Amino acid sequence: MKKSTYLFLGLLVCGIAGGGYYWHQEQKFNDPNGVKITLNPIQPTQYQAEGGEIIAPLVIDFSANIVAPNQVKAPIAQGIKLLPSVKGQWTWENEHALAFLPAQDWAAGQEYQVTLDRQLLNASLSYAPEVTQPQTVKTVPFSVVRAEGEFSQDAISGQHYAVGYIVFSHPVDPKVLEHAIEFKLVQQPKGKEATLIKTLPFYVTYSDNQLEAWIRSEPLALATQEDEFVQISLLKSLQSKLGGNTLDKDVGIPLIAIPNEFSLKNTQSTFSFVNDEEDVLDQVLTLHFNNEVNEEDIADSLVAVLLPALPKGETWSYEKLNESALLQGEVIKPELLGEGQSYTTKTAFRLSVPEERCVYFILNNEFTAKGGYRFKDPLGSLACLPHYPHHVEFVGQDDLLPQYWNSKINLKIRNAQSVILDVAPLSKTQVLSMINWSAPSLRPSDLAIFKPEKTTLFKTETLHTEGENPRYFDFLSVDLAEKGLPPKGIFWLKAEVPVPAGKTEVESAVKNDIDQVTDKLTDYRLLVLTDFDVTTEMEDSGKYVVKVKSLATGEPIESATIRLVTATAEEIEAQATNEKGETTIELPKENAGKTSVLWVTKGDDASFVIIHAP
Repeated sequence: MKKSTYLFLGLLVCGIAGGGYYWHQEQKFNDPNGVKITLNPIQPTQYQAEGGEIIAPLVIDFSANIVAPNQVKAPIAQGIKLLPSVKGQWTWENEHALAFLPAQDWAAGQEYQVTLDRQLLNASLSYAPEVTQPQTVKTVPFSVVRAEGEFSQDAISGQHYAVGYIVFSHPVDPKVLEHAIEFKLVQQPKGKEATLIKTLPFYVTYSDNQLEAWIRSEPLALATQEDEFVQISLLKSLQSKLGGNTLDKDVGIPLIAIPNEFSLKNTQSTFSFVNDEEDVLDQVLTLHFNNEVNEEDIADSLVAVLLPALPKGETWSYEKLNESALLQGEVIKPELLGEGQSYTTKTAFRLSVPEERCVYFILNNEFTAKGGYRFKDPLGSLACLPHYPHHVEFVGQDDLLPQYWNSKINLKIRNAQSVILDVAPLSKTQVLSMINWSAPSLRPSDLAIFKPEKTTLFKTETLHTEGENPRYFDFLSVDLAEKGLPPKGIFWLKAEVPVPAGKTEVESAVKNDIDQVTDKLTDYRLLVLTDFDVTTEMEDSGKYVVKVKSLATGEPIESATIRLVTATAEEIEAQATNEKGETTIELPKENAGKTSVLWVTKGDDASFVIIHAP
């Protein structure tokens, strides 16, 4: 065979072998079941309040490990193409993720194309076709996140301004922003297009990170015609200082209304009862305004007319008011509560008006509020004052009223001619059931739930008071022993003020203040008549040392029986006090953190102590 034939056959074999290798390599990068990639969205940059930033990387996740652990965090110099080109560093974030961190912040709303070269990849693995195909990702677009405005007044000078507040997704260049702002005074009647009155000068301040901008006008005059507004808008050509996209459209802050001279409003008038520093009840009228007013101006401008009393069952209304009624009334002078010099949005006055009588208040329009505002017309308001609050309570800070052989109780009463007092003796079972309801204490609100049995020992007494002035408290002392109460025992007490029939709060055009002193018609307490002075002290071991002394002599009480009752009504074995009046009680472990009761008895005397185990 000729040499040329051998040469041809050799070349043919090499070609077939090379083609097979090439085909094999192509199949490794065209395997639908091979390693896949995910190009994660680029997260927004975190801009710090003081001006710093945390830039988020571009991350490509592989579905399998691509590199060895020793290659993680190592810089990558080639094998990846990013368009448009950005300065930065590619690294393997872990064995199956690539990350690119730009040297400077990403451009806003920019689309990037990423292409991976085969030389970057692990040649022993096969890959899905898209791994080496161009992939695209887009950064968060530049936008206005928040845009709002308000008409404001300087707290000291009273000058007026229109202020716009804008928050951007990306930092802005001050010069670029200020060229994109339109700041106009316009007139826009409802349902019609705005017409320009004039362009207004403004200035802008920025947050340190330049994400926020406050756009403020020069001092503005109050409106001289109807429907005047300040219009603030940003042109759609605005771009962040990072470059990238512009706004989709012009962005306008909601129109800022310019008030006129007659914009002063009495937003609310409240009438309340307030205890003064001597615990005496005052009638207080509070006038609320939408702008700051001088207290002394209001005091000089306010006139109050006490209207004539009407027959029982009738009251004044705006329909009944006329000049004759006002002339028949009595002019009274409300007393200003305050320094009389300061500017404030609410002014309070003390009154002295018979309860359930009506007053007509007139506030003239001759004064001016801060900022030049005033009423267009005098203001008139009708207030029909309710009755003074009724009040009853037991004197004593605690929920229990422990007494030593002293069955006297004291009541604090206001605006009541009588008090109904209910007294019911309680058994051990009844006391324990109430303690379980309201553990770890006995509140009057819990005692109100209890309904005592009306046995022969149940007592109801009507006590009469001598108080005539509904503004002042009266104190009433009652010896229950004189009412047939046993000298020892535990008793449930209820005091109630009976409200006279037909005496209800009168309808009023002036709203009642939610903070006012209101009726307190009932109060509840437990009364313990005992000679036991019971104290407890927890030792380091967790056990309780219980000490019982006589309130009469101060001497220890020997052989007093102590029973521990748990919150589940389980009664532990009784203990007796020694000659020192002491015994030790150990609480079951399962009672930790729960309430228990020590029930103390000797002869016909009984008392109890509530303990809360830590």
